[in-house]
Amino acid sequence: MTGEALLLKYEGLIASIAKKVAESFHCVKYDEYGLTEYSKQLLDDLKSEGTVELLRLIQSKEYDKSKGEFSTYIYPHVKGVMRRYLEKNMGVLSVSKNAMDLIRKIQQDYSLGKPAEEIAEEYNVPIEAVYRYANYNTHFFSVNDAFPDEHAENPYEHMTTKDNHPADKIVNKKICVELLKELFDSLSEKDRAILGHAFGVFGYEKKTLDEIACEEMMKPDGVEKAKKAALKRLKKKYPDSKLKLWQDIYKAVMGIK
Repeated sequence: MTGEALLLKYEGLIASIAKKVAESFHCVKYDEYGLTEYSKQLLDDLKSEGTVELLRLIQSKEYDKSKGEFSTYIYPHVKGVMRRYLEKNMGVLSVSKNAMDLIRKIQQDYSLGKPAEEIAEEYNVPIEAVYRYANYNTHFFSVNDAFPDEHAENPYEHMTTKDNHPADKIVNKKICVELLKELFDSLSEKDRAILGHAFGVFGYEKKTLDEIACEEMMKPDGVEKAKKAALKRLKKKYPDSKLKLWQDIYKAVMGIK
């Protein structure tokens, strides 16, 4: 069975596991209209974590048919990553609705390239809080720089907020971001530092070329060349990455040309 077929087949199981895990952490809440927006967002996050794990299990080819059904094999793995996600993020998930709204606004502005100083001034928060809030959930950097030309029109390229796009697109964006982070982490420490600071992502404070040059003991034009070289190395890793596989699967499943 193809990767696309497996993802479709176990989509319901992943959703079911996500709800059970969320309920075990007392994170599923209802209002007069059904699930609260908070609960819907949380379940989407858990489903994306589970989908990434399912993709990893499909790629690993470690499943042994003689030891039981594939669903039995993936269940503890998917449940485990979801539980770890909640354990890691419970401090964030437990903040008030107003605080969570503020965090999401800051994340959106930061991911769109707005300077941290301007965000801090607009929302009247310390600049340190901007960096902390921005990194509660991984955000993407210059997507078009990270992919070959044929992927310039990625299905998640224009997604910005959860209010404007269907849940499947939001989940797709989150998965792509997580897999891009995995690709990013495969680079050398120096490449990560230069790209991270240049784009202000994945936990790195955004800095100017002059600031990076001073920190790395390089000339500004040397930093620019190093940034281009790092992006080139990132693109070289892309064709054999989980990110490329996921994008191909998503496009096939969604019927995107």
